[in-house]
Amino acid sequence: MTSDVFISYSKFDKATADAVCARLETDGLTCWIASRDILPGVDWGEAIIDAIAECKIMVLIFSGHANTSIQIKREVERGINHNLVVIPFRIEDVPPSKTLEFFISTPHWLNAFPPPLDSHLDYLVRVVRKNLKIQVPPPPPPPPLPKEELPDLMNYANKTQKALRGVIRESLLQAAKTGFPGNHHAYITFLTKKSGVVVTKDLIEKYPHDITIVLQHHYSNLKVLDDHFLVTLTFSGVPAELRVPYDAIIRYHDPEAQFMLEFEVDETV
Repeated sequence: MTSDVFISYSKFDKATADAVCARLETDGLTCWIASRDILPGVDWGEAIIDAIAECKIMVLIFSGHANTSIQIKREVERGINHNLVVIPFRIEDVPPSKTLEFFISTPHWLNAFPPPLDSHLDYLVRVVRKNLKIQVPPPPPPPPLPKEELPDLMNYANKTQKALRGVIRESLLQAAKTGFPGNHHAYITFLTKKSGVVVTKDLIEKYPHDITIVLQHHYSNLKVLDDHFLVTLTFSGVPAELRVPYDAIIRYHDPEAQFMLEFEVDETV
């Protein structure tokens, strides 16, 4: 039976794998996980190969144990061979082995530390849904404004959004000078076709609406200017400089501080 997500994990990380499976399935996504879905008497290797072929995404529970597991390397290689999107969900701060780095050399790591795990699982659900092109259910509409409420002739809403984008600029200025302190890092989601954005043609084809980049370990040449920033990231082993205007950003998230900003962006400009 076809599933959305194949969960690859070391036996030492089974508790985390079970938590990931439960959270994804609570959100309506179907998962395949070996400890539950390989029936007694079925050939283990054959079941793994069949499951990978029938899934669309692989979530790799990445840890020190997974990093040295021959079985994990085989599963990731098979996943890449079947064109699965591999999402590394890193639960320990360890660099990947050369073999795994060969297959998953991407800046888009999802860090699941520090605790609590639940906050990181919420973001994982959103990333999986984005890759499956499943829309997240929209929030309920706000209640209608009271009739006596006057229009905002001072345009305070736009002024507020501009000020909050200034928070992003100041944070990136600090990172450009001294790096992100401690475990702080930034997930930045921006519109790829917004005026002033410069990304490679391959990225626009792969992410025609928006893309989320991670500024933590694997970035360089961060330059923060008045109305945009420049940064170099590596995609599939190839470095590329991105130009991102602040008014193209729709989300800024620092999991370490549990800090998130979201913006309404005019996509027609």
